[in-house]
Amino acid sequence: MAMMGLGILFVVHPEFTNSIAHRLGVQRGADLMFYFFLVGAMYGFLILYMRQRTLQESLVKLTRSFALEHAIEPPSLDQRDELSGQ
Repeated sequence: MAMMGLGILFVVHPEFTNSIAHRLGVQRGADLMFYFFLVGAMYGFLILYMRQRTLQESLVKLTRSFALEHAIEPPSLDQRDELSGQ
């Protein structure tokens, strides 16, 4: 809600973004907003990447657990010889 409120404020009063940009050493308010967008997008991508890695690790653990619970014992050497016909 705060971001939406700031967005509306910046659209209604663009001189406000210009004054903030000048205080921060940026020429235009639009440039400042673009820089904020870049930082926010990189943060969002980082959060999504970390969440994806967590889900991937959980899936690996679940798959390993399932495989171990449903493992079939391999045939012994004697049974292998019988199956191969020797």
